[in-house]
Amino acid sequence: MTRVGLTLLSFLLVLSPLVNACSDDDQGGDGGDADTDTDADSDTDTDSAPEMDSVDHHRELGEPCRVREDCKSNYCESFWTAPPDPNATCQEGLPLGEIRITGNIRDLETLEVMPNVDIDIVGGIEMIVDQFGPAIATVTSDENGLFEIDLGSEATDKDIGLGARVILDGYWLSATGLSETEIDAMFYPPGVRNHDVWAVSETMVSKWNKLLEQEPELEFYLPLGEKGGALGRIRDADTGLPPTEPVVLKTRLPDSETQAVVRYLNDAEDGFVSDSSKKSGLFVILNASLAEKFDAFRNGKKVSIHECTVGNSAGGVGTTTIQVDEDEW
Repeated sequence: MTRVGLTLLSFLLVLSPLVNACSDDDQGGDGGDADTDTDADSDTDTDSAPEMDSVDHHRELGEPCRVREDCKSNYCESFWTAPPDPNATCQEGLPLGEIRITGNIRDLETLEVMPNVDIDIVGGIEMIVDQFGPAIATVTSDENGLFEIDLGSEATDKDIGLGARVILDGYWLSATGLSETEIDAMFYPPGVRNHDVWAVSETMVSKWNKLLEQEPELEFYLPLGEKGGALGRIRDADTGLPPTEPVVLKTRLPDSETQAVVRYLNDAEDGFVSDSSKKSGLFVILNASLAEKFDAFRNGKKVSIHECTVGNSAGGVGTTTIQVDEDEW
């Protein structure tokens, strides 16, 4: 894989599920996906997880939570984003200037958990300079694909945001955003907002390249990996499953300024289409500008809970999810 700058491959700005990241008042979801007949997390009891509208800001230590704003302590100990972690509880957060990273890693295509995988925690600026450069720290997933690590000033010193980088045999280098600075634009919150990290296999990238090559006009942006690309899933935030109705991803840039190309895996999974998401919720964004922002729309209304920020880099792939809240449709 080639070392190339501008390698903040795909950085998910994970805002609070009840905070509107846009200038309008529409609330929506964001999200990755699973096939409609597949539970995105067979080990997670989604029935006992907090609902999307559960934020009350007053929960005590040990009480269930979904996001940090649920808790008086401003910290929710969670290992899943969607579906929400039914075991997540309010805990005492780390002091200002420190951050606790908790999460899980899965294969983007198969959704299988990935045990014993090294995950590099990297700063946004460092990834831009050298995607293969030194990590802030490295943590290894356990037998259930879960990982956790506490970071102090070594994280606070990193501007823009924190991401998870995966470099693994049989997989492309991939990057998933974890958190951005929020407190006075200088410090990270006590915990990350995105807990779902993805790895992208060489097999998946090769398969998608062949399908995308069916469109001659995409030749300039291919092959994926060698010329970058952001791969992702659209999913309902409460279930982790794909939305039951199609959505369309749109950039926030004016049409005259964007060079990004969005394609959705079709229902037969033997090609890509450009009109809207299909039953798997899988998509690819090609040739995005650095930190180009996207939202999901249904019937002309924004339905993504938070924006998805992606970039494009040769020598690797970005991973991201767009979550929607179908209960609000």
